[in-house]
Amino acid sequence: FPSVLSGLGSFIGIWLLTHQLFKNKKIAYIASFTYFILPFTFLYDRMMLADSMLAMWGIWSLYLALRLLEKPSLKLSIILGIVYGLGLLTKSPSLFYWALAPVVLLLLKNTKANNSFDFNDIFVWKWSKEDQNRLLKWIGYWGVSVVIGQMVLGVLRLSNMYHMIGRKNLEFVVTSQEFLERPFSMLY
Repeated sequence: FPSVLSGLGSFIGIWLLTHQLFKNKKIAYIASFTYFILPFTFLYDRMMLADSMLAMWGIWSLYLALRLLEKPSLKLSIILGIVYGLGLLTKSPSLFYWALAPVVLLLLKNTKANNSFDFNDIFVWKWSKEDQNRLLKWIGYWGVSVVIGQMVLGVLRLSNMYHMIGRKNLEFVVTSQEFLERPFSMLY
């Protein structure tokens, strides 16, 4: 049941995220319907894997990071922090969502008349004062959401088995030394 609810949350999140990015309901419906009919979706949602819920938290964290960029507010920051924390409670690779959040800053500056993106506009010294203020606000609110996410993760730290999470993560990580010794060992 939680996995199916995660699929529903992903479905709704994809609609909202697509509508946020393209400002077009038709594209949002197409994206959501595509997610709905994919066999991969049914596989994850029926197998009761935590990855379904992890994907849902990723979709919602991207959507909320975009909303925070559009209209920085403490309320959105708190909600984003709770989503980050719930993602961490689901699976620790959700830390990746924190690292990806600054990617939405690429959407901060769009000055072209034809709505195309130009990488020359990324540099701070070409930004207007208003864009710089929005950037500083976003960084501050994003920092608040990271702190709140860590506070939610604090629930796990109360467990006497918390140290097991780090050990379990090492099963899926290849260190740089292991990679250099046997670079193609995981290829097969």
